[in-house]
Parts: sequence; C-alpha cells; structure tokens
Amino acid sequence: MPAKRDPVIRFFEKIERIPEAGCWVWTAGLDAYGYGALGIDGRPVKAHRFSWLIHKNDPGQWHVLHRCDVTCCVNPDHLFLGSHLVNMADMKAKRRARGFAGETNVRAKFTAEQVAQIRLLIQSGQSCNSIAKELGVVHSTITRIKRGEGWL
Repeated sequence: MPAKRDPVIRFFEKIERIPEAGCWVWTAGLDAYGYGALGIDGRPVKAHRFSWLIHKNDPGQWHVLHRCDVTCCVNPDHLFLGSHLVNMADMKAKRRARGFAGETNVRAKFTAEQVAQIRLLIQSGQSCNSIAKELGVVHSTITRIKRGEGWL
C-alpha cells in the first residue's frame, strides 16, 4: 500500500498563481458551486478552508469568505472569516443571493431571451438532458428553468 502524500504538498501542486489578479486558482476538482475540493484523510474539504487552515489557523465554525469573489481562489490574502450572517450579507452585496433572480444574479447562466428559447425547446418535446448537453450546463439547470425556479 503506497504511503499517503502530505496534503499540504498536494495542495500546492493544485494551484496556479495569477499575478494580474493575485488569485491562487485551484486547478483540481470543483464542487457544484465552483469551490475547490480536495480529500483529506478520506473526507472532502473545501480548498479555500484548507488554505486558511495551513496559512492562518483552524477556522472552526467560522465561514471562510472570498474578498475577490473568485470561488476557486485559495490565496489566504483574499480570504477572511465571517459568521453565517456576514456570509449572507456578503453574498447579497455581491448580488449572488437567491433574491436576485434571472439576469440580475451574477451567476446567471442565461439571458431572459435564452431562457424563453429553452422553454420553447422543452415545450416542443426536447429532453432536459439533451438541451443541457447542447448548452454545456448540468441537467438541473434546465430542470429549474422547466419548473420556473430560475436559471443559475
């Protein structure tokens, strides 16, 4: 059985420094929201939380937030700690909250016009899977459009 590799070494092998922005972009696995993910002792860990841990200290119950708003950034200088309330206020200030539906949400994948076209494709009988594949998004994005739940 091969020896386990040091997670700190593995961490630094999976980042790319972007000098223009100062971000350290996580180049390995991402979760559904674009946050870096890695396995430590068989458990999933968010890469930005691990970065905070190895550069600053254990964040404990605090949220690790991004000043740069680049979810895959792991530069400890771009991160800060905050409560759940601070996290929600930060999300709202950056227009990522669910209250900002449709095109007003910075994470929106489509314009209102594109959503109307997608709905026509659905009404014509095209499957959500085929539409998602054609547009390069996950199936659930098209399903949410079908249900009228938004289009993030």
